[in-house]
Amino acid sequence: MRLDTVESGMQDREKTNTELLAEIARLRQRLAVLERKEAAVRPGEAVHSQESDHRFRAMFDNAVDGMVLADMQTWTFQEANEAFARMLGLTREEVKGLRIQDIRPAEDMPHIRKKLAEQVNRKSSLSANARMKRRDGSIFFADINSMPIWLDGRQFLLGIFRDVTDRIEAQRELEEIRTRYRGLMENMSDIIYTTDRHGTMTSISQAAKRLLGFDREAIRGTHYRQWVPEDQLPKLETARQAALNGERMIVEVVLKDKNGDEHQMEISASPIVTQGEVSGTQGIIRDITQRRQVETALRDSEAKYRDLVEGIMDVIVSLDRDGCVRWVNHVFTDVLGYESNKAVGRPLSDFVLEDGRRGVQVQFERVLEGESVRSGTVLMARDGALVHVEYSAAPVTKDGRVTGIQCVVWDVTERKRLECKLRESEERYRTLVENAGEAIATVDRGGVFRFMNATAARRLGGTPDAFVGKTMWDLFPAEIADRQMAQIRKVLETGQGCNSIALSQVLGEKRWYNTTVEPLRDSTGAVASGLVIARDIHEFKMAQEELDAYRERMIRTEQLASLGTLSATLAHELTQPLTVLRLSIQNSLKDLERTSCPARVLEDLKDSLVEVSSVTAIAERFRNFARRSAEKITTKVAVRNVAERVLDLLAESARRSKVALRTEGLDTLPEICMAEKDLEQLVFALVQNAIQAADGQKASHFQITGIRHEGYVELQFADDCGGIAAEDLPRVFEPFFTTKPPGEGTGLGLCIVQRVVADAHGQLQVKTDFGHGATFIITLPVPGD
Repeated sequence: MRLDTVESGMQDREKTNTELLAEIARLRQRLAVLERKEAAVRPGEAVHSQESDHRFRAMFDNAVDGMVLADMQTWTFQEANEAFARMLGLTREEVKGLRIQDIRPAEDMPHIRKKLAEQVNRKSSLSANARMKRRDGSIFFADINSMPIWLDGRQFLLGIFRDVTDRIEAQRELEEIRTRYRGLMENMSDIIYTTDRHGTMTSISQAAKRLLGFDREAIRGTHYRQWVPEDQLPKLETARQAALNGERMIVEVVLKDKNGDEHQMEISASPIVTQGEVSGTQGIIRDITQRRQVETALRDSEAKYRDLVEGIMDVIVSLDRDGCVRWVNHVFTDVLGYESNKAVGRPLSDFVLEDGRRGVQVQFERVLEGESVRSGTVLMARDGALVHVEYSAAPVTKDGRVTGIQCVVWDVTERKRLECKLRESEERYRTLVENAGEAIATVDRGGVFRFMNATAARRLGGTPDAFVGKTMWDLFPAEIADRQMAQIRKVLETGQGCNSIALSQVLGEKRWYNTTVEPLRDSTGAVASGLVIARDIHEFKMAQEELDAYRERMIRTEQLASLGTLSATLAHELTQPLTVLRLSIQNSLKDLERTSCPARVLEDLKDSLVEVSSVTAIAERFRNFARRSAEKITTKVAVRNVAERVLDLLAESARRSKVALRTEGLDTLPEICMAEKDLEQLVFALVQNAIQAADGQKASHFQITGIRHEGYVELQFADDCGGIAAEDLPRVFEPFFTTKPPGEGTGLGLCIVQRVVADAHGQLQVKTDFGHGATFIITLPVPGD
């Protein structure tokens, strides 16, 4: 039955009862007046009065409504008709002698006594929906019309009772239906709407705000065309016209929300029938955007699609005051596996995990007190699976009294699983951060510490709570705080991380730190703060500086050792020949000067003495090679020039060891950026290493090959002077390691080569074929490439 039809029928019947009672009252009053007039004017004509009494008695005894005569002094019932006695579950004789308080609830009597006092001086009174008490104590409802009446010369109060219990129950049922309807409208995830015949929106549920962002107050009273894109209007108008013709129609349209985003909607339109005529339309608007996306993605699996679509719908449960299920929708079966007919009549707590039943009961008690609540619990499915849910529960009221509970339940099992994983991830992150050896903190744009791990706090001499909220300038000297914040602000502005090694001061002690700053972004993607990771490298830095100083000394020692060896060779090889030449030339000049020798011969001999001096100068340049400046100067260096200069210096040593020196491709190489002395030492060490490895018995070869690549150059130093043994290969770059006989090498040459390559940001590798030869491959970066 439609709500408007039920309500209209009740209103019509109530109006009819009231009019009928009023008419009867007027007739009875008129009859009493006439009788009094007749008695006063013609007191001798008693027969007419008796006839009037007989007519009243006949009407009294046969009336359908209950009638009773009460003494106006004692309010005791003097007589009642059969209809009234049946209403009370008594006989007519049993009614006699009863008083009004015997047939009305005790709590209503104060009001009734007041009405009776007023009744003495009034002609009639009408009470609607009055509560009456039967013999067995049960309550029924009646409309009561009462009036004073003269009968047999005495004045009575005539009461006319009509049983309206059915009408009251119908009204209660109507209110319950209305309450359930309102509850569904407010808790349904879909939008419920109504319009009049002209298309004006007369009502819309709160879901319009959740789904589309529009306030329903702004929608009510407007035409539906105002909210629908023009290209979608024909579909909706077709559905509306079908509803106005008494049909139900469903269409799919595209609607835009308040932000302009499009939503695929399914809209149903049904007729609203009032007094047999269609007065408007009503229907449901359901967002099927996600469902359509799922259909597109899973069109090859209809069954899987159906499960997914049904799975995102909400469970709706209606409960009575005892928490027992009155009604569930079909999604209940999909979520828990129980058929609806197996759930109705059972307490909802039967489906709740035992540990959560008390919590659900507490929430329902609040609802029964008139509150709306939202909470969560765990349900047990038919197959034993645990289903995590959240629910909203609202009271269902009737006659101002809460008669039940309306629940909307949605499955959040997957979300709970993800939340659990997130908590585990956060716990792992927290444990990692708190136990990290590095100091870790986050700093905002104002230099305020928003987070600090235990390592950082310990280095500052406290706990994280003591430093969170403080600024850089609170914890560090001003110049250090300014430098660190400049680095952090650059990261916040550019969104690019950076790394630096700098001297900082913590608790008055200066220490070296390797600091990395990375941007931290908020949920919108904007850089909100900087993540600072600082590693204490003070001991490493000190050790590195000490090692660099040590290497410098070793390089000096290696140079001196190499020059010492070369100087000894030169002294041995050149001193005697030069002395002989010088003495011979000088003796010859003395002898020839005493003769008539041609002047040309004397000049040639003098020139020879000059050349001997030049050879002596060459030895002096070898001594100058050992000299170096106090600090390195990094410049662009031509590899070819340095290599040829070193090869020229070692040419005689190579000749004596029968090693042929060659170069290839060096003239095509670009300039590299490094200290020229370092490159000299690198080439010198590798060339000398090959010469010293040669046995001097057979001819050997040494070649420097240059290859140009994009961004770097590759130098190959290859020889066939015997190679390196496999057991010696892991140690060739160790300081002081050498396979040469004592006194013939320091073991620092290859160590220096490795250090020079590392300082130039290059790479070094060695390949060897023991018994044949070795190749050292060095790559060095090219500036600007």
